[in-house]
This record gives sequence, structure tokens and C-alpha cells, in this order.
Amino acid sequence: MPTKDTIYAQLFNSNGVPILTWNSIVFHSSYVFNGQTLQNCWVAPGVQPLCGSNAIDVIWYYQSQCNDGDFSQQFYLNHAPIASSPFPFTVFPQIEESRVPNFSQVRTTDNKLEADDPAYAYDSVCRYLDASGSVISGSDHECKSLPDEVPVYIKALGCYLSDAANILTYHGITADPPTLNTGLNNTDDGYLPVGNVNPDGLVSYAGGQNN
Repeated sequence: MPTKDTIYAQLFNSNGVPILTWNSIVFHSSYVFNGQTLQNCWVAPGVQPLCGSNAIDVIWYYQSQCNDGDFSQQFYLNHAPIASSPFPFTVFPQIEESRVPNFSQVRTTDNKLEADDPAYAYDSVCRYLDASGSVISGSDHECKSLPDEVPVYIKALGCYLSDAANILTYHGITADPPTLNTGLNNTDDGYLPVGNVNPDGLVSYAGGQNN
């Protein structure tokens, strides 16, 4: 590539009006950064230069919630158009209901109580009970096999877990809440302290299912 090139992209609505221009990314065959001269660098506002290659993969994204319709893209090199989306793409206001699973954090497969099935114990979180057998508020902790503690079940804390199972299954990685719970428990970064699902752990789990 030449010593310096600029690339950027625009997003257009169905009327052909540009609604977003992404920041330009400039390629430098030689670029000074923090006093060092680096080779083959891609430079964009607000991020550290990416150096060492004259090729780059770029993901341009747009927040489209509550903004459905037809869109198209145009790509530019040195301010001249070089490519466009071959046809408009459509963003729908909602996903077709039949394509989305309906996992719930409350067990619905049969009438068996969650407490009868260890598969429904959530992560490794337990709670303490008071003398009347009621859960002590704020007592969630990592289980220690003590006589006055009880496991927490997906029904109590599993809303994020169940939502994640819905999303993963929609994208082709079939996992109901207890299956995903087990998978996250077997992933090094599946949960944050006291049962909070770790988004990075979801990525690790999903990647492992695709291997």
C-alpha cells in the first residue's frame, strides 16, 4: 500500500440518506508513536495504533434498537467509494417468536421440585437460614457445607443464566439453564463472585462448544 491511505464507511437509510459516518482509519507505512518509529500502522481516534501489517479486519457497528428498517453501506478509500453492500439489509423490530426458545429460570419441565435435583443448584452459592427456616437476607456466599446453609437454586438467581441460555440457543448453541450452569461451572471464568454470570465466561463456553 502507499505511504498513507484512509478508509472509512457510511450507513444509509432506505431513502439513501447517510445516517452515520464511521471514524476514518489511516494506514501509515511508517508511524511515530510514543517516541518509537513503527511500521505498517493503522491509526484511528481514541485507540492505540495497530501496527505490523498492511491488512486489517474492521467491524463497523451501529446501535439499532428501536430503529428498524432497510439500510445499506458504502465503503471508501481515500474518500473515493470503492464498494457497497450488494443489496439493502433489513433490521426487523423483533425476532420471530418461533425462533426463540422459551427457557425460564423457574422449572417447567415437570412437577419435581428444584431442591430434589442437584442439577438445579445455582453455581456454588448457598444461603443461611434463621431459626424459623427463612432465608437470611444478604447471606449469599460460597457454599461451605455447613449445617445451617442451603444451596441457592436457578429459580432464585438464574434470570441472567436463563436469558443467556435463550440467546446461545437462538445462535445455534443449545443449552438450557441447568446445562449452561454446569458448563459455566466447568469454565474457569464462568461466574464472578457469589453467582454473578461472567459475560466473558459465556464467550468461553460458547467457543468451547464450537470446537
